Amino acid sequence: MPRISAGAPRGVQFDLEWRGDEAVRRKLAKARKSLEKKLLRKAMRDAMKLVQALAVRLAPREKGLLRRTIKVRAGPRSRSSISILVVVGEGWYRGQSYYAAMVEYGTRYQHAQRYLSGAYLRGGPAARDQVVRVVWGGTVRELT
Repeated sequence: MPRISAGAPRGVQFDLEWRGDEAVRRKLAKARKSLEKKLLRKAMRDAMKLVQALAVRLAPREKGLLRRTIKVRAGPRSRSSISILVVVGEGWYRGQSYYAAMVEYGTRYQHAQRYLSGAYLRGGPAARDQVVRVVWGGTVRELT
């Protein structure tokens, strides 16, 4: 309820106390969590695109098929975690780029060419820092 404050010459002071329905409170908390997850998911996807670009540069190139099949995908969903992955094609030993795992890990006939794990090791810290920066900036922006 608004009331005129005694100390201020022409000011109006609003005292607000929440005594609302518990269901409304839960909805507000749920909306805040979904906004946080949305912000985090977008930040993680953008950061993993840096790792993807590095994996494409590190991948061996003969016909370019392996490089073209490196993609950023959402991982398995759950209520408690968000997962964004850099994957090759349809998965190890599947699809046109079935040989991606053989190139990554090597065989007894050829040495390993660590293009994907190398990209994670080299680009991971920068991607993590970018996620922290974006989430922190987005959180501050949402609170102001």
